[in-house]
Amino acid sequence: MATMVSDLGNFCHFTPSEMEFNAECVDIEIIPNFSLPRLQLLEGDYGPFRPSMRMTVPLWVARFLKRRKRCQIAIPEWLKLDKLEELLDEERRDEHVFKELPYHYYEISSVLFQEAKDDFGGDLHMVREKVRDIHSVRRNKIHTGLSKLRSSAPVELANIAGAEVCLIQPFMQSTLYRFYRHEQAAQAAKESAAKAAESRAQEMAAAAQARRRA
Repeated sequence: MATMVSDLGNFCHFTPSEMEFNAECVDIEIIPNFSLPRLQLLEGDYGPFRPSMRMTVPLWVARFLKRRKRCQIAIPEWLKLDKLEELLDEERRDEHVFKELPYHYYEISSVLFQEAKDDFGGDLHMVREKVRDIHSVRRNKIHTGLSKLRSSAPVELANIAGAEVCLIQPFMQSTLYRFYRHEQAAQAAKESAAKAAESRAQEMAAAAQARRRA
């Protein structure tokens, strides 16, 4: 148990920049404006690149090309305004269920809001606002769920995303540590009671033997 507490402590504290770094391995579609037979990377080969032909690359490659004005980023379907409005309505309607979103939806959104402003057309402001609202609603659900955990009520946490896991981890670490300390105290009390019972039994046996001798 002590090892579990230590390991959880080492695992828990991801910074926003570390979460964004992990998200940049996620694939996303781009529309290049250049020609290149193939791009060889450590995780695989990408290409051929052809002008106006959609293709899939890791987010960090899309960011690299976008900064050099070599591509347009195709905004994912789940990040389009009508889909976000639908998701937000569903999140608000069901207080106990998290709707399915990409695990790194928050980090991907942040990167695209920064790097691909022009690819959102005129919807950028509204899309950013909807993502912020969805994140807020889901965060409130987590706080409500953690409150229920304190009362031993069942909590449904399926479909939570990376940014939301970071909210839960410190609480789970603290809960696991308290459980560990409780188990330690209970074990110590059990051992103490066993020693007391053993000592009492020895005293009774000695007293009985003394009476027989008398």
